[in-house]
Amino acid sequence: MTSVLVCDDSPLAREALRRAVATVPGVERVTTAANGEEVLRRWGADRSDLILMDVRMPGLGGVETVRRLLSADPGARIIMLTVAEDLDGVA
Repeated sequence: MTSVLVCDDSPLAREALRRAVATVPGVERVTTAANGEEVLRRWGADRSDLILMDVRMPGLGGVETVRRLLSADPGARIIMLTVAEDLDGVA
């Protein structure tokens, strides 16, 4: 079975993603986080099989969070998401 961690600073987006992912066959557990700091805390305690990560968030953003996760675990599976129209500052 698969566990997924959804990270988005928007409560509406976070809940919508959580609900959508929970309907995927084989997904056993979906947890959520509101920011990069929370993801890193959760990752240290309970490593999910997949992380869905918002790119832009206040505080520790998605890109830096992914860098830290991959530094700690190069095999981490992460999908980055954004609804931003301006992608200049994303990379």
